[in-house]
Amino acid sequence: MATVTKELNLANSVFPGLNDKRGILICGYEWGFSLEDKHLYAEGKPAPFFDKDAETTFSNKTPAHGDRALAWRYDNRIHRWFELWGHPLNRECLGGPFEKCILQTN
Repeated sequence: MATVTKELNLANSVFPGLNDKRGILICGYEWGFSLEDKHLYAEGKPAPFFDKDAETTFSNKTPAHGDRALAWRYDNRIHRWFELWGHPLNRECLGGPFEKCILQTN
């Protein structure tokens, strides 16, 4: 039997044992780009910085996207929700096991 592999539409890295089979899945209607990123994308211009091989968590996408990821409204809204629920997300490096349990798609 052949194995079918599909490219997953994920916004952050997969961490075996944490978000690969269990964890929190965040599914949004858009990626949460800033207005500037949205305009660049609409004009067909590449993002100022993108490293598709960088290891990232939902809480810290700067290794792949640079500091502009810190301004994304959608991500910041989710960060705020976690704070309100008493579980602020660590944006330092890759965070800890909790941050690595989160997986984002759309």
